[in-house]
Amino acid sequence: MRKIFSFLLLYVFMAGAGFGQIVPTGNGSVMTYDLFNARKQPHQKNLLFQPSQDPRVLQLAIEANGERKYTFLDGMPFAVYDKYLAMTSLHGKQIDSDARFPLLPIHQKIEAGTQWNFFRKGSASACGNWTVAYLAAAREGPDTSIKLDGQDIAVKTLLIEYRGDARSDRCDPYQQERSVWYAPQLNELLMDQWIEFTPGGQTSDFGYKWLLKSVATRAGPILK
Repeated sequence: MRKIFSFLLLYVFMAGAGFGQIVPTGNGSVMTYDLFNARKQPHQKNLLFQPSQDPRVLQLAIEANGERKYTFLDGMPFAVYDKYLAMTSLHGKQIDSDARFPLLPIHQKIEAGTQWNFFRKGSASACGNWTVAYLAAAREGPDTSIKLDGQDIAVKTLLIEYRGDARSDRCDPYQQERSVWYAPQLNELLMDQWIEFTPGGQTSDFGYKWLLKSVATRAGPILK
């Protein structure tokens, strides 16, 4: 009988962790992220992502046009995204419209199997005018565990992968790769990873990664 009772307790715990109610993020939601620093070790091809000690904690405000504003808890701006999850400003500095990176397709519904193309362009002091042509593709992503108002839940995601070919006036061509986990139920990114390659096809020293750790709605606790 004791074994049966213990099994039932374990089943209830696992069911609660896997099937908690998912509430879309909204005004006042507070997100906590784990950050990872990119490091390239000598004689190794791939970047290593090492966890940072300090998490990032942001609060969300959503405008009527779908614009999503993320600020630090002291009110300082972090980033603003439009309804296609293209970052339009970072730390209060506007990003030129041609240089923005829309993470969701503009003319299609995002679902597993969706593919689309888009371009970014701009200018840089070292390379002059630059253009990056991207192919994006979405497929089923992993069920990812996060805390929502203190409860462990499993969130279904789409894995969206972007591969870009960069060309410029004065620098050699190179490639970019980005991948995100997008959670339609939350309308949030749960992971974002960026890697750039040298003209020779090796990973460069530039890259980043972050993971969403927890979400607290206005009614829930802020978890750090």
